[in-house]
Amino acid sequence: MIRAFRLDMATMRRARLSNFIVMVALCVAVGFVSKMLPLVFVAAVFMRYPLSVLSLDMVDETGTWGAYRLSLPVSRRDCVFGRYLSALAMIGMGLASGLAAVPILLAASSLASLVGGPLMLDGLPSLPDGFISPSALLASLLAVCATLFAGTLMFGVVTPLYYRYGMTKVTLMLPSITVGAVVLAVVVAGGQPDWLASWMPGLFVWIQSLGHMALTSLAMLMAAAVVFAVSAVVSARLYKRREL
Repeated sequence: MIRAFRLDMATMRRARLSNFIVMVALCVAVGFVSKMLPLVFVAAVFMRYPLSVLSLDMVDETGTWGAYRLSLPVSRRDCVFGRYLSALAMIGMGLASGLAAVPILLAASSLASLVGGPLMLDGLPSLPDGFISPSALLASLLAVCATLFAGTLMFGVVTPLYYRYGMTKVTLMLPSITVGAVVLAVVVAGGQPDWLASWMPGLFVWIQSLGHMALTSLAMLMAAAVVFAVSAVVSARLYKRREL
């Protein structure tokens, strides 16, 4: 598994630094435009996970790289679990880019305030006073956990399909999967409008409590971990049976 993980990291070696710089710049832009700390980390995590990890699946089918990896002393099981370990690494890189963007945001905002108060400095507005606060940090934790849960659902469904059918076929399936998910959401939401109308406002009020935010974040993180683990086991079994 570790050997397969190192192969993934070697594949991205040239692009890691440039991608990190681009991600930090994107997070800084999102922070200044939205003036909300949670959105900075949402952008950082989502661009790295699951999007960057799924791009590795595409690399596997470019120039028969996937078949070449199996000619090395790496089992199919190791390849799968190494890919899931790479997904965890991508989550860490996403969080690191968000953390790196925060001091840049604060420094640029302070400079803007010193020079021109609330005015613009080279197109960058100053941030609000409550940009970093206990509530903003907890809201960022909730946003990150929600992003991880949504990203894990996407990654957890697409990755087993990739190991069963290959990325070429999965690419053809993705529009149908996306449309099906949207239709399902509309049917579920539209089937009980009165229930949703009475339930959602209460949920928003309930989740505004700091303790409830922390509890919801933990629940989503645990749910994402379960989906991640189940997806890894299913992918390993499917890849073992697949004929290349």
